[in-house]
Amino acid sequence: MADALFHFDRAEALPTDVKNAAARLMALVWPPVPGMAPRRMIQREDRADRVLAVLMEEGEALATAESFVLPVLLDGNPGKILALAGVCTHPERRKLGLGRSVVLPHFARARQSGAAILFQTPVPEFYAKLGAVLFIGRVSDSTLPGTPPFWDPFPMWFPANAPQPREIDLCGPGF
Repeated sequence: MADALFHFDRAEALPTDVKNAAARLMALVWPPVPGMAPRRMIQREDRADRVLAVLMEEGEALATAESFVLPVLLDGNPGKILALAGVCTHPERRKLGLGRSVVLPHFARARQSGAAILFQTPVPEFYAKLGAVLFIGRVSDSTLPGTPPFWDPFPMWFPANAPQPREIDLCGPGF
């Protein structure tokens, strides 16, 4: 990994080859499932506030994560959170700290902006080591009542000491 390059910037400012490498990695980690409808997800690609962290080696992404500001309803009141999404590491390069290296800059972004981060994961222990906690409230989507917007079992919240609302309405699909 001596030749690895780290990128952390607004998506629109990153070179196209870096964004394409991140997209290829996400497709590798989360391939479409034959016969299963695609997940209903927020469109992130065109957001002006979308920030990507991408760790590259020899033209390929080893790990990536992104965040963006999301207007939501917090206990019924308009508010904003930072959404963390697309966190993944190349399957052959896991357990090397690469995921940590692409998540921590987003956590620093949240600290600097004073925003809390909401995200979902199947591996809460990984994020707990980085200072996140389980979100104990309800995550909903008022545009599709009764349908959970998150598909992974564990909603998470960062920083751990940030007050948690009882409910976050994403006012749209998950991420």
